Amino acid sequence: MGTLKRQEPSGEGLRRIACEAVEAGVRALTRRADQADAAERALREAEAVLALLGPALPPAAARRDRALLGRLSVGLDELLAPARLRARLDKHYKKPPADTELASAVKAVRKRWSGKHRPAGKLNARPGSFDPAIYRLVADMAELRGHIGNWPIEQVEGSAPPAGLRRTYTRTRRLTAGPIDTAEACRELGASVSLLSGQLGLLTKMCPTMLKAQRKLLRDAGEQLETLHADHALDRLLKEALGRRGGKRVLDQAAFNETVKALSTGLQVAFAESAAGFSNRMGAYWSAWRG
Repeated sequence: MGTLKRQEPSGEGLRRIACEAVEAGVRALTRRADQADAAERALREAEAVLALLGPALPPAAARRDRALLGRLSVGLDELLAPARLRARLDKHYKKPPADTELASAVKAVRKRWSGKHRPAGKLNARPGSFDPAIYRLVADMAELRGHIGNWPIEQVEGSAPPAGLRRTYTRTRRLTAGPIDTAEACRELGASVSLLSGQLGLLTKMCPTMLKAQRKLLRDAGEQLETLHADHALDRLLKEALGRRGGKRVLDQAAFNETVKALSTGLQVAFAESAAGFSNRMGAYWSAWRG
């Protein structure tokens, strides 16, 4: 991940980081196979920059590039979801369950998602081959790179951390107060936590000791939320295979509750400050570092 340099104008530096991130995403998809996860990480970095600079950019440009990043995220998820869901299925059912109906459902879901795996995962996987899904992703990334290079950054204020940092913290802290009993809730909170973690990563040189510790809390929470989101989705697929659309969870409820408990504890620590307190602390780091 790129980081803002001490004497670098914040607008120019963050725009540079976003450009480099998108370029890395293009390289990941065009040079080697099975690098969609690397492309996803690169786009998350670009998304973190856009969220930081968004309040200072023209609203139309910010909306356009958020929409483009959203489309890219959906496209990459289509490549990565089958392998991730199969990994969760294998984690829960290393051996076929004793219940014959559940065993049949596990087998059906595994077969369904194995068939959707795209092992090539690059623009030209072998001589004469061509993956149109990868082509569309690369074309969208190239378009995004062009937009980022032309971001007007004259309004970016350099005397304080980018305004998008407090905005992301405020939204994420609000989401932590809600339930995480659905896949959509886990997805929304997980995306917001990861976004804040990415933003702090870009600014980590302000105060490495403190920000690395806070980022670790956020990364751990983000990983747990990704696990819960995948398990929610897997539980729904198994219920459908069993012919149950509602009712109790198919997956281990006790393990789920334990993960939620650990997650809630970590989130309480990570978001103990009010939005004003967090903003004031980041401002103090920024002034000491840039001054």
